[in-house]
Amino acid sequence: MPDDALRKDVRRYPDDYHYERARRFNCTAPAICEALKRLGIQSKKTLEHPKACPIKRAAYQRVA
Repeated sequence: MPDDALRKDVRRYPDDYHYERARRFNCTAPAICEALKRLGIQSKKTLEHPKACPIKRAAYQRVA
């Protein structure tokens, strides 16, 4: 897999698991893990849900 394509994929889908990337690149999850290590990319997930709306959450917490 080309390094540039993997870097682009990580930028586009930062919270994906290795097996999800592996499906897109038609390889195995360990291969993705090794490629990310080789490129020096750490894949840590964010603590927030990507679709969460902070405004709606604050309104809900005021009511509850």
